[in-house]
Amino acid sequence: MDVVDLDDELVNKIAGQSDAQSGARGIRDLERIRDENLVGIMHALKSGDGGKGWGAGKLLADFEDSLWANAEKPQTDLGQAKAIRILDAKVNAAWVDYNGHMTEHRYLQVFGDTSDGLLRLIGVDLDYVKNGHSYYTVETHIRNLGEAKLGDALYSTCQILSYDEKRLHIFSTIYNAATNEAVATAEQMMLHVASKESKAVPAPAAVLDRVKAIAEAHAELPKPEGVGRSVGQKGSDFPSPLWGGWPSGPGGVLLRKTPPQPSPQGGGSALKHMRAEGK
Repeated sequence: MDVVDLDDELVNKIAGQSDAQSGARGIRDLERIRDENLVGIMHALKSGDGGKGWGAGKLLADFEDSLWANAEKPQTDLGQAKAIRILDAKVNAAWVDYNGHMTEHRYLQVFGDTSDGLLRLIGVDLDYVKNGHSYYTVETHIRNLGEAKLGDALYSTCQILSYDEKRLHIFSTIYNAATNEAVATAEQMMLHVASKESKAVPAPAAVLDRVKAIAEAHAELPKPEGVGRSVGQKGSDFPSPLWGGWPSGPGGVLLRKTPPQPSPQGGGSALKHMRAEGK
C-alpha cells in the first residue's frame, strides 16, 4: 500500500484546510463545539433501545439512574416559612448557546430537576415511580429575567402555592449564586397519576401529609411576583389562569391580595379553573 509522505507540503495543506473549516474560531471555541457534539452523541445513544441505551449511551443511562437512586433529599425543615432551596448547579459549556448565555431548554431542565427534588422531599422517589405512580407536569410558564453565562453558579428554590389530592401547584426560581438575583421563574401545575393507566388518581396520605406541612408553612409567604402572569402581560397584579383569578372592585382594585388555600380533601376555588386533566 502506498503511503503519502508527511512532508511540509502535506502539513501545510492539512493546516490550511483546518483553518478554512474552523473559520475565525479559537481553540476554546473548537473544544466547546467538540464537547457539545460528543454530549449530543451520548444523549442520542442513551435514548436508543427503548430508553435502555446503546453502548456508551447505556453506560450514561445507568450512571444517571444511579445518581438519582442515591441522590440525597434536600435538607430542610418542612415547617419553615420560606421557599425551599433545592438545587445547586453551574452553567457548563454544553448549556451555552450561540448568544453566549444559557440556552432556553436548559432553564426547563433546571426547573425539572427542581420539581424532582421537591418530589423526592415529599416521598415521590424512583421506588415510588417504579411502583406505578408519579406526578406529571401538565402546565408550565417560564419567565427569563436575566442572563446566566458560562461558569455562573446557580441555585433554585421552590414554593408550594396550592394543592389538593391530585394536583400540586408550585413556583420555582433560579438565582445567580454570586449576586442572589433572580435569573428565571417557573410556575407549574403537576398532576398525580397512575402511570400504567395514564389516569389522574389521588396521592396517598403519606405524600399528602408532607405536602400539607410544606404548603401550610408556605401559605404564610407573600405571593411570588409573577404568579399568574401570561405571555405579554405587564404589571404585577393579574388574574391567574391557574388560580381562576382574584376578585376586583370598582376600578379594578383587588379585593384579595393572596389566593385561597384549598384543603387536601377539597379542590378549593383556587383549583376549580384548572384544565380538565384528572377531573
